Amino acid sequence: MKKTTSGIVYVLFFIILTAVFTCCTIYFINLGRTTIIDNKSTSPDTINAVNIDGDDTGLSYRTVMLKDFSESPYYKPIKTTKGRESLSSESEKKLYDLITKSVTIISETKDENDHYRTERANIEGIHMSESEIRRSINAFVFDNPHIFWLDNLFGYAYVGEDTMVEFYSVISADECEKKYLVLNSAVNRIMASLEDGMSEFEREKFMHDFVINNCIYKGTVASLSDGWEYFSAYGSIVKGEAVCEGYAKSMQLLLNLSGIECMTIRGDSEGVGHMWNVVKIDDEWYHLDSTWDDTTNGAIYDFFNIDDEMIKTSHTISPIVDEVSLDQSKENDLRYNFFIPQCTSTQAGYYSKNAAVITTFDEETNNKVISALINAANSKEKYLPIMFGKEMQYEEYINTLFFNQPYKFYSYVNSANEQLDDEHKIDRDGLSIVKNENASLVRVVLAYTSDSEES
Repeated sequence: MKKTTSGIVYVLFFIILTAVFTCCTIYFINLGRTTIIDNKSTSPDTINAVNIDGDDTGLSYRTVMLKDFSESPYYKPIKTTKGRESLSSESEKKLYDLITKSVTIISETKDENDHYRTERANIEGIHMSESEIRRSINAFVFDNPHIFWLDNLFGYAYVGEDTMVEFYSVISADECEKKYLVLNSAVNRIMASLEDGMSEFEREKFMHDFVINNCIYKGTVASLSDGWEYFSAYGSIVKGEAVCEGYAKSMQLLLNLSGIECMTIRGDSEGVGHMWNVVKIDDEWYHLDSTWDDTTNGAIYDFFNIDDEMIKTSHTISPIVDEVSLDQSKENDLRYNFFIPQCTSTQAGYYSKNAAVITTFDEETNNKVISALINAANSKEKYLPIMFGKEMQYEEYINTLFFNQPYKFYSYVNSANEQLDDEHKIDRDGLSIVKNENASLVRVVLAYTSDSEES
């Protein structure tokens, strides 16, 4: 967009950065979705029980040795248990505990239905319903982001007074152990990069930026058949490619190991299933969506520690498990959460801490923005975030800064450039902005004269 006044041309190209979340597909454990009965596969939309009364003696099982992740010498890791705590019956908790062992004992070869089986879990003295089994398994997945090999189906049967449950792995025992060691090594290298004395906010930003800078959003993936890795922390951390579930699980894993409480949240965004995180910083809960903060131009912080009001402008949160009946939870495509904290604070929001704040255009505010520009330019930052107060309408702030005389932001740039060396001077003609009216925010995309001269 071009603006001409008094013979001076002010050019401002509006670049609305498109975050790579346009087709975010959530891999919600569709437990029992594909059913094998008498070696025939039913419709993928039909929910039936897998007949597991057949002979199990022909398979050889091996225990996968899961090496513990190395702990940071500075920060005590946290183990997520909200999933198990939310289970209402002792039988559900019993199955949850049995899953912990079962998923590490995997067949070395596939069965007659082309699946790698895990050791069967037997819950004595009770017939568990399919809904109860689903809740137990989903709670286990919620608490264990490092478990990446579970397939999206299960089988169960009643044997006398007992319930027998069988799970499946997408890979063999040998392959699982090898891939887990690779994940373990990668995570340990990341943890070794943490420095002593980092605040919770600093550790969170470190992991947020690592995931975004080392992972590409896989927009072409629509289902597990396109590649199980993309829905896992393994895909995000090791392969560097993931969908929203991989982003969220890797954030949960890395932040928990960094001593920060972090869990996943299921919901929808733009009518599509989505997963993101809630994180506890300085005793307050916030929403964190690293998928939506990953853009084609690198990391942004529009969804870094935001409150309930802000997240609900673009995301819909699925209900808590307590609000879902057993009959409802039997449905394959029903999304629900095991923990939804109240997120009411904005104190640890990235922009609350780092944005230049403009309420009125007085001398004090002008000096603060100029100082923020100088600091950003000296670090060759890509963006300068500016938050607005309530004294004026959002568009009035925007017009005063960029479109109406005296074009305040350009005067800020001129003042900043007088104090910057040639390497860090800001290119006035290369500026662009990204508006976020919901957050009363604008991100100024900075350009530097030294960069344009080199090109």
